Amino acid sequence: MFADNIIWDIDLEEGETYEAARAELELPKCVELPKRFWPEDGDNIEGYPSEYFEDISKWLSDEYGYCVESFSL
Repeated sequence: MFADNIIWDIDLEEGETYEAARAELELPKCVELPKRFWPEDGDNIEGYPSEYFEDISKWLSDEYGYCVESFSL
């Protein structure tokens, strides 16, 4: 299971694009999540508990050192 389309909460320098800043900081757009976040029935995220999204966001922030604005599964 992957967190995809990750948007990081990063500050941009004047004239800097988000993509350039993300690349410079080596922040990924997509990350395979640890198995503890995977639904019990595989890839079916229908009914996936909303509190898991908060847990995943916290894990991403802890792992990469930047807060996450959004992501998709």
